[in-house]
Amino acid sequence: DLWLFPAIRLVQDLLGDAPDQGLSTGTMSRLMSLLRLLRIMRVLRLVRLLKTIKPLYRLLLGVIESLKAMQWVMILTLLMLYAGAIFWTSLVGKGLIYGGHPPRDGVKHFGTVATSLFSLFRIMNGDT
Repeated sequence: DLWLFPAIRLVQDLLGDAPDQGLSTGTMSRLMSLLRLLRIMRVLRLVRLLKTIKPLYRLLLGVIESLKAMQWVMILTLLMLYAGAIFWTSLVGKGLIYGGHPPRDGVKHFGTVATSLFSLFRIMNGDT
């Protein structure tokens, strides 16, 4: 980022390093930590601005509340997919319904729990 160079030069002058010596690794890491902190402060100013605009702040709170509810939907979906993956791996991937001789496509898509989980995820999203 080109806007960082003047800030680096300013901090370098404030720390007392000579310009021709360059920055040591310890000084550079402290400098980068300081710049990261300044970036976070810019984001915090934006949050303060959101609090002053009431409709926007209420909208933000609504989005946060909906994300809390969505986490339970995600957990339930993952549990159902995992249970289905175990079931279909046993039936199709291991050949339980085929008398111990599963077809190649069955092993390809349902051979392990991980591949079954991915195959069921694709089926769930209509990506087949």
